[in-house]
Amino acid sequence: VKAGDLLVEFDSAALVNKRNEQEITVATTEGNLIISQEKLEVTKGDCDANLLEREVDVTLAKMRLEKYEKGDYPQEERTYAADIALADEEVQRAAEKLEWSQRLAKEGFLTRTELQADELALRRKEIALEMAKTKMSVLTNYTVVQQRATNESTLRKATRALARTKWQNKSIIRQVETEIIQRTRERDRATN
Repeated sequence: VKAGDLLVEFDSAALVNKRNEQEITVATTEGNLIISQEKLEVTKGDCDANLLEREVDVTLAKMRLEKYEKGDYPQEERTYAADIALADEEVQRAAEKLEWSQRLAKEGFLTRTELQADELALRRKEIALEMAKTKMSVLTNYTVVQQRATNESTLRKATRALARTKWQNKSIIRQVETEIIQRTRERDRATN
């Protein structure tokens, strides 16, 4: 045996394969880490969008409630009160006209048919007054209660949905952050 002669040759194929596999593992773990980091940014964007949507729902629900309480309801109440006042005035006028018609009928200046027409006109005006009062009663005893309950319920649901979204957002972001920590450890293990 002379110097420089090859005495033993180890089979390096296994080591080369192992190195190649390790390089693939490192590349895969680095890719997984990058994907997880990008997923975190997408998730944060989705969470922000969901949160904004829930905040808008709460704002709109508050506005609907306030609009009804300070706008629609008082306006309807004033409209019905005006209807009652006008109907009451019309009843008084029809009653006065009927009273004159009765005097004229006694004197023979009006026919029975004309007197009956004035009696019918008074009855119509009384019915219109009762209907106007009923509308006001329905508004103040039922409609306002129903609308208020509906609007308050919508606001409570929107507020709960906002709280739930905040909670879900924290949970989802925490999951992705945990995934990043796991991917970072996998990459660190693969590179050592």
